Amino acid sequence: GVAPTAEHTDRLVGEALDLGINFIDTADVYGNMPVFDRPGAPAAADREPAEVLIGRALRGRRDEVVLATKSNGIVG
Repeated sequence: GVAPTAEHTDRLVGEALDLGINFIDTADVYGNMPVFDRPGAPAAADREPAEVLIGRALRGRRDEVVLATKSNGIVG
């Protein structure tokens, strides 16, 4: 994957909704992990989690989507 930015997320989510896509799946660890580091992209520590980016991109349109998320942590 490629590290998401706020600009790209806003555009991508808006276009997806305009095309009728209404299911978004995300997680607290998507987007801001070092594994997503790419040349020219901000470092992981400087990126916002995908949940934050998607939440911002959905402002005013939240009722148009089914939003799924999950968490990553120690169980037990």
